[in-house]
Amino acid sequence: METNLEKNTITVLAPGPNTFKAFSGLIKHGFLDYTGKIWKEHGDLVCINLGVRKLFLAINANSVQHINVKN
Repeated sequence: METNLEKNTITVLAPGPNTFKAFSGLIKHGFLDYTGKIWKEHGDLVCINLGVRKLFLAINANSVQHINVKN
């Protein structure tokens, strides 16, 4: 959980694999098979930690619309 004390807000990231599991899963299964696998494990919104970067996957159509259109 990340906390921003300046604005008194708390940001909660979506569930997902850590960096090691993400890279090993991508190498072992390939991108599409791995994203399907973690979708089944973690749900429609997934955060994949890739070192210092985070990759968010939104699978559900309502989630995609909320992220891309409403925000």
